[in-house]
Amino acid sequence: VAHTEGGESATPNNLAYSLRALAGLVVHPNVGAALLVESPDSPLTWDAVRREIERRGGVLPEFAVLRPGGDPQADFEGLAASLRGG
Repeated sequence: VAHTEGGESATPNNLAYSLRALAGLVVHPNVGAALLVESPDSPLTWDAVRREIERRGGVLPEFAVLRPGGDPQADFEGLAASLRGG
């Protein structure tokens, strides 16, 4: 059995389950906002989670996606700017 549940670029064995779980957490009524950190090589992306939310008829909350680019300070400054709407 291949271990593909994280840290690899191969499609995880549990991708559908992970998408359902993340989509459910993001749209939970007690969640006011969501920050998703996306690994550049991960098959589990924010776009896939967003599609799962939309497929299930969920309402997208306020969210931000951090896609690390090698400069953590610049990454977080860009994230902060997007949260401020700029």
